[in-house]
Parts: sequence; structure tokens; C-alpha cells
Amino acid sequence: MRNEVLLTVLSFALTGCATSSAGLYRTSVETTVSSSKTSQKFATCVAETLQGNNPLRNEGDHYWVLRMNGYGVPIIRWDFMPKLSGGSIAELRTTLNFLSAGTTKVQACAGN
Repeated sequence: MRNEVLLTVLSFALTGCATSSAGLYRTSVETTVSSSKTSQKFATCVAETLQGNNPLRNEGDHYWVLRMNGYGVPIIRWDFMPKLSGGSIAELRTTLNFLSAGTTKVQACAGN
């Protein structure tokens, strides 16, 4: 029991103040990936390709895919937005840089 409490505290400490999808969105962009696909098609491919349960959410043409830690706290967020010139761009935001964020799979979904 004590170890579980310690792990929970450590998990929240490592994620800092970005303990929600909106909080994670306010962090800096780690990397970007461009695609000729629409933001919806790009995001759907990523949500279906990444391992685990990855909620896909949207607001208009802005889509995002979340990856959670074992306690349901978002630690990775991929945002997919249309570009004015056509296609879309994916932006990675994460609280834990040493984790696999699925960049290779996102690049494969870009399919340019």
C-alpha cells in the first residue's frame, strides 16, 4: 500500500502541473510532423495505430490524441491541426521526454 501511494505521488510530481489534457496543451511543442492528409484522417490513423487506449478528441478541425500513465493522467498529447496551405500538422507535447511518444508511428501515419 505504501509503495502504491509513493508511486502515485511520484507520478504526479513528474508530470508537474500538466495533469490534464488542457494543462498538457499549454506546455511547449517537442516536435512536429507534417502530412498531406486532413487533420481528421491523420489523427484517426494515429489513434488506431498507437498501442493502448488512446482517446481521440476534437474541437472542429483540431483533433488530439492522448496517452495516459497508469493512473489516468495524460502524459503525451498529439495535436493535429489543418495547415493554411493544405494538409495538416501534428504537434507533440509531453511531460516525460524519455518515454516513447510514438513519433515513428505518427510519421508513418503522415504517409507523405
